[in-house]
Amino acid sequence: MSSYTASTATAPEPVASQGKHTPGPWTVHEVFPYYVVPFDHAWKAIGGAQDPDVEASKYAKLISRQEPTEFEDFYRSRLSPEEASANAALIATAPEMLEALEALFDACCEADAREELSSQIDGSLLDAASEAMAKARGQR
Repeated sequence: MSSYTASTATAPEPVASQGKHTPGPWTVHEVFPYYVVPFDHAWKAIGGAQDPDVEASKYAKLISRQEPTEFEDFYRSRLSPEEASANAALIATAPEMLEALEALFDACCEADAREELSSQIDGSLLDAASEAMAKARGQR
C-alpha cells in the first residue's frame, strides 16, 4: 500500500488482513435477480438445509437480499423491482470497485504521478478515497 498521508487520512490496511467481508467476485444470482451471491454460487439454490455440509454444497451464500415490495415477507422493502435489481447490481460490484479504488489510490500516491496529477487531483479527493477504502474494510 502507498505511503500517502493527508490531513486526517492514511492508507487503510489491505482487505485481506481484515477478513470481514465475503471475498469477491460477487454477482447477481442467475435465477433470483434481487440476490447477491459469490460468483461461484450464481446457480446454487436459495434457501438452506439442516445439515451444514448439504447447505454449503447445494445452497448459495447470500451476501445481500434486495427484494422488491412484491415479495411480502416479515418486512416491506418499499423497493420497486427496478430499484431492487439496480441495488443488487451495485452491491455485487463492491469488491471490484474496492480493488480498482485501491489501485487508483496507489497510482496517485506514487511521487511521479502525484506531481503529474496535482493540477487535476487535490488532497481532498485522496482523503475521500482513503476514507471510503477504510469504511469498506470496516476500519471506520
